[in-house]
Amino acid sequence: MRGNVWVFAEEPLEESLKLVAEARTLADSMKVEVDVLAFDLKEEPEVFGRYGANKVFTCRLEEGENIFRNPIYAETVSRLAKTRKPALILFPSTPNGEDVAARVAAKLDSGFISNCLEIFFENGVLKARKPVYEDKAHAVMAWTGCETAIATMRTSLLELKESRTGRPKMVRVEPAKVDVGVRFAGRIKADPKLVDVSEADVVIGVGRGVSPESMKLVEDLAEALKASIGGTRAALDKGLIPYERQIGISGKKIAPKLYVACGISGSPYHTLGIKNARFTIAINLDKSAPIVKTADLTLIGDVQTCIPAILKKLGGRRYG
Repeated sequence: MRGNVWVFAEEPLEESLKLVAEARTLADSMKVEVDVLAFDLKEEPEVFGRYGANKVFTCRLEEGENIFRNPIYAETVSRLAKTRKPALILFPSTPNGEDVAARVAAKLDSGFISNCLEIFFENGVLKARKPVYEDKAHAVMAWTGCETAIATMRTSLLELKESRTGRPKMVRVEPAKVDVGVRFAGRIKADPKLVDVSEADVVIGVGRGVSPESMKLVEDLAEALKASIGGTRAALDKGLIPYERQIGISGKKIAPKLYVACGISGSPYHTLGIKNARFTIAINLDKSAPIVKTADLTLIGDVQTCIPAILKKLGGRRYG
């Protein structure tokens, strides 16, 4: 009998719920159930039932912010997997998710495919589609010769969809005793402007309508919004952004909660890369620009006028 699909949940919970919903679709195609590993979550675990979970394994570690929890999570998941034998364990493609997934794969001697865009069941075989060559192409890979497949998946591109009613079965799990050997000595806050555009919650895009002299305003807005900065091919050609921050068909696809398009006309080459943005604001002088028709909110004007006005509303003293 084929094993169930497991999901390792973490906060923010919304991203984990997307992963559970995706696992539900996959599990239905395999005719198995979905189990969730809910370790140290603040929310009530019953919520996973609405998104497709049949069973939720809960686990609480000792209190303390300085505890490095990933080795304990990995050992606990591995021991549970050795007895219950899931077909697949899905982790979010986040720094913590990737770390725990790699540890579990090593402990189980399992095949590990990271950063998946899609996982599907075809002719009795689990397969995954993932980006390769810096997102310029996709590869389809299959797991072979392992009892439990391990994968991480991008949650930013998934839909949040409820699929079931009823309360999932709750199973309490004791954390494994692990001599971790390290503790957190401190945390260094990342500069939001330097976060990869494909991982950022807020992204500001610049296009042909932004001049090199206006980039300081864009950087000030990014500072105020805690946003990452990307742009179009035209912005790349003008030297406003490096290649790895290009957004669109020939660059990266993004799915931020907020996207601010500055001086971008909105050609299909760019808009296909931002179609999963939750809310888009366009700043553009041209009322007939394609981006104006697709944006959720548009400011008609140039960057030099609109950004200072936004910063003034946000409380930027130098613009007040």
